[in-house]
Amino acid sequence: MFKKIFTLSGAIATAFYPGFAFSTCEFEEQTDLTYQHKIESIEDYQKQTVDFAEGARKCIVSFRVKVDNEWYIATGDYVYGSKLSDDDGCSVAEERAKQDILRLVSPETVVGSKELVCTNSVVASKSEPTVDLFAEIGDNQCRNKLYTTVEINGLLAEVWECEDE
Repeated sequence: MFKKIFTLSGAIATAFYPGFAFSTCEFEEQTDLTYQHKIESIEDYQKQTVDFAEGARKCIVSFRVKVDNEWYIATGDYVYGSKLSDDDGCSVAEERAKQDILRLVSPETVVGSKELVCTNSVVASKSEPTVDLFAEIGDNQCRNKLYTTVEINGLLAEVWECEDE
């Protein structure tokens, strides 16, 4: 029952905003993390790369960092494959070590956002578009489809719903 009402309201809504029936929407989330303190200085930087497993290498780094006029020892490691150079692998290990120290000695600020992103899902030519209002219903989930012809912006389109519901 809901789908039939939604189909009708979707067809009516396209008269006012055609993108409504054509859109599929998902939420995208993003989280940004910042620290209140910054690394002021780095000393005694040491790195070592070793064979780790078949086709993999490991970089281990250690160094002293100065944060808020205090010195700390930072260590980090990273296991990587043959497609990554030793310098790139050690860069990841170094970033991990810095992040670990900042997590321990500096308050964190976390900012998150959630955004609704819609994409167009019209399938067909300009002369006869076919609009699938129910993207979550796959072709194999509906035994018999009931098609209705509607006019959208002066063009004819076919809208379907499951006949057995």
